[in-house]
Amino acid sequence: MPVTDMLRQELQASIRSAVTFAVRAGATEAAPAAVKLRLRPKALAKSKRPYGLLADVGLTPMGATVPGELLLPGTPGRLRSLAEQIARGTSKLSQFHISTLESIAPWDTIRDVFGVARREDAEAVLEESADLQRSLRVTFFPWVSDILGAQLHGTATSALTTGSSTALVELFASEFGLDVVAPRLLRGRPVAYLRPDALPDLLTLEGVHGIRTVALAPEFSSYDIGSAKAPYASVASITSNMLTLPTGSDPIVGVLDSGVESIHLESAVTGRQTSVADSDTDRWHGTFVAGLIMAGGQLNDGYPDDVARVHDAHVVPKDAVAEGELFERVRDAVIGAPDIKVWNCSFASRDESAREYGTFAVALDDLSDEAGVLFVQAAGNLAGASRSWPPTKTPVLHDGLASPAEALRSITVGARAHLGGRVAKWAPASYSRRGPNFADLTKPDVSHAGGDHDPDGDIGSFGILSVVSDDFIAESLGTSFATPAVSAIAANLWDELLDSGATTPTPELIKGLLVHSAYRNSADDPTIDAAGTYRQFYGWGTPSASSYILADEPHTLTTVHEVVMTPGVNWYKPLPVPPPLLSADGKFSGEVTLTISYAPPIDVSFGAEAIRYDVTGGFGAFRTDHNGIEKFTSITHGGASRLNWEAARKADGKWSPVKTQRAIHPQGVQGGDWALRLEMVERVSGEISGQQRVYVIVTFRSLDANVNIYAPGVQAFNAATIASKELIRSARIRVNTQPTT
Repeated sequence: MPVTDMLRQELQASIRSAVTFAVRAGATEAAPAAVKLRLRPKALAKSKRPYGLLADVGLTPMGATVPGELLLPGTPGRLRSLAEQIARGTSKLSQFHISTLESIAPWDTIRDVFGVARREDAEAVLEESADLQRSLRVTFFPWVSDILGAQLHGTATSALTTGSSTALVELFASEFGLDVVAPRLLRGRPVAYLRPDALPDLLTLEGVHGIRTVALAPEFSSYDIGSAKAPYASVASITSNMLTLPTGSDPIVGVLDSGVESIHLESAVTGRQTSVADSDTDRWHGTFVAGLIMAGGQLNDGYPDDVARVHDAHVVPKDAVAEGELFERVRDAVIGAPDIKVWNCSFASRDESAREYGTFAVALDDLSDEAGVLFVQAAGNLAGASRSWPPTKTPVLHDGLASPAEALRSITVGARAHLGGRVAKWAPASYSRRGPNFADLTKPDVSHAGGDHDPDGDIGSFGILSVVSDDFIAESLGTSFATPAVSAIAANLWDELLDSGATTPTPELIKGLLVHSAYRNSADDPTIDAAGTYRQFYGWGTPSASSYILADEPHTLTTVHEVVMTPGVNWYKPLPVPPPLLSADGKFSGEVTLTISYAPPIDVSFGAEAIRYDVTGGFGAFRTDHNGIEKFTSITHGGASRLNWEAARKADGKWSPVKTQRAIHPQGVQGGDWALRLEMVERVSGEISGQQRVYVIVTFRSLDANVNIYAPGVQAFNAATIASKELIRSARIRVNTQPTT
């Protein structure tokens, strides 16, 4: 973009408007006014962004909204300095920075705060809150946490983050004049809920400095299929000993749902926590979920054999529950059962969530990090309509994820019509919500059997079978009932790894193993297109049972590598190839699948750019070129290093905390010194300190199932003096036992 006098004048004029806004807001360095900076499309890559210019005038971004729109901490002085730099910058670097700027504008108290175009529409939001008696959710810019936290110095951190601090409620009243409930100083996004019977008027809210968004607080429920005429259909009575239930040797899944109540499941319920009154209870949904975790494979074709016992955390009432209240219940349940590491979440918001990092998803991700747990989350059901397959292209996403399915740490599960119904057998179910999430990342992560409607929209013969609280077998459908399959697999993976002692299980390792298995299976799944056109419906595919995930066949070899990376330092290690896959001249013939999984730092104030660094990599060979320079060439389909535009790299998996790639080379590909190579890229150089744990899962497969590569592959591994052991005693997957940097 040429830097003309007209461009400079336009930018300066917009900055003058931002200065006026900052003056009226009384902006200071401690309490700045939010100013939006829109970058040009070709300036989205890290190397193109004007961070140097912004840092020079004290406007280092404090957040972001959508990709390429940064939030600056505006004060009159800082903004005037920026205007001066734009007016006078003549060096090549200055002109380059100026050329990246598209527009500058203050955070608008109507369009940005309420997300509507007119004042009348904002007034309508307040009226709806009062009429429906639903709380109003108010989120704040990050600096509000600093100010309130400083005033509450000495208050327990848990009180500040969970909403249990009376002092915090009083501070919101004294500082902002707001009557709030359940305030939390969430990392990067303080949030509070306004009482619907004590709402301020619009003019008052516009005068509160520091508000980022205002919206009706979402409501959550455990069941909403919309087009079904009934939530379930009875199939058969249960007789004693009809089901073989898990015992004390089996893992436990925490079920965050509407409660479990069946004498035929009771022996496999390990404990209970309830925060719902009996008068507000209907336990059929939670019982149905529990029955699938305990015995889903006995009742349904296409369901895994994995089973688990259940910890009953009764957090969802028979109707709907407000966001703030539900999260407090979830948090109490998870913190109260610290030994349970996998939690089934078959609930969702009642409506499609906005394309944003929702407050509930943020809270779940924080809780996942705090407690070291994996949430297995339903993608949500499309109510009132159904989708054909293949889907019809529409300009507007109408079947997007229901919150908190967009959460970054969770593994999100979509539903497949395992018996057919309104769509073909094993197609995405006609009601299953789709991705991508707010950061354009693949969601759901995986999908599993969830049933479908019959052609008339009824439940009958195409659904999922389980137990309901009236003690009979019933049929139903939903992403709620695909999720327990993945929860049971995840719990068994965690339990097996914990028992083996080969490595310490973590949420990101379990998630990586599930995605790796799903993607490998998708290669042989004729209903999933190889090009990934429908990945936002299927996720990466459907994972196998845990016994298959943790076992190699003779013609496969899988290794798991735990790597410790440092920002700015690339990593590589030699990786021997099973000799039967190499020709006499060193060419590789076969298939290799590689999955990278990690838990990157998250800064929720940056919205779609919340993930603050990316790890990419591949499997390939180092070779010396004709100039004597050693170069690495990947033979897997990562592709990011070959693509120039940020949008193309993002589509290839950049910024995704779990990514997988596969390459098949039937004719052979030239090798060299075979190795794994990883690269870490920060959003902003120097932003992150410390180290990052990364898991890399690699599977070699012979294209001829009669060729044994496992035994010679292990011999090659041992000959290379790489310390390793079997991942579990009864399986044949190897893990690198020395985390490497």
